[in-house]
Amino acid sequence: NPTTHIRYEAMVPYVTGQKPVFFRAQTYKAILQALKFAEVFKLRPVILGGGEAWKLADRLAEKNVFVSIRGSAMRVSPHLYNSEEDIMRLIKVLAETM
Repeated sequence: NPTTHIRYEAMVPYVTGQKPVFFRAQTYKAILQALKFAEVFKLRPVILGGGEAWKLADRLAEKNVFVSIRGSAMRVSPHLYNSEEDIMRLIKVLAETM
């Protein structure tokens, strides 16, 4: 396609969900905003930092969304065994806390 720009073409795997998109977010609010943004644009989010992610642990457990607490951070690490439904449930629970 002659109108395709090489810089935009490089983004295709990220906006189509083939590759994760990394967000640097430390605070509770910033983490929720990153996850909501990822949900709206159907991205596969990975949160870097996540200093206040532990604040979401109870809400996630209540909804049967499994995560790992590491010190004062929460690790969310989707695996090939996780279904799309699992990921969407995680995003929904996080979005509900906004």
